[in-house]
Amino acid sequence: MWRADKLANGIGIKEIEKVQLEVETQTEASTKTQRVEQLAFTIWCRKWSTAYKSTLKLMNKVNTDPDFLKNLPPAIDEETGIYYEKIPPHLYFTKLQLAVWRNFASWNFEDGQVSLPGPADWYPDGYDTTQHGFQLDEDAT
Repeated sequence: MWRADKLANGIGIKEIEKVQLEVETQTEASTKTQRVEQLAFTIWCRKWSTAYKSTLKLMNKVNTDPDFLKNLPPAIDEETGIYYEKIPPHLYFTKLQLAVWRNFASWNFEDGQVSLPGPADWYPDGYDTTQHGFQLDEDAT
């Protein structure tokens, strides 16, 4: 019926087939895009879940182990060359773990204050938490 109407309006079969092919191609591309996006989201969920669980386990250790500070090894910051008697928080945690911590902290961000991971003695006077990856984005809270 559609073809007959279009033919009556002066549109030839070749033009109709071309339009149908374009519609089918767009639909196929859209379906492939949706599948790729769904796969990417599934991969992201799995990676985030793994990172979440491992960071949660590490944070639990850091916050509850009474010998945590005693067992920390010395470290040298490769970027600055600074030597530390005990590895500082910004060298102890990976960027991924800090990202997960920031996510955790943003859920409980009240009055502009959050609890840093680990014992307070781990953070020396003047320790710049924003410089070392512990800052929270105001708009993420």
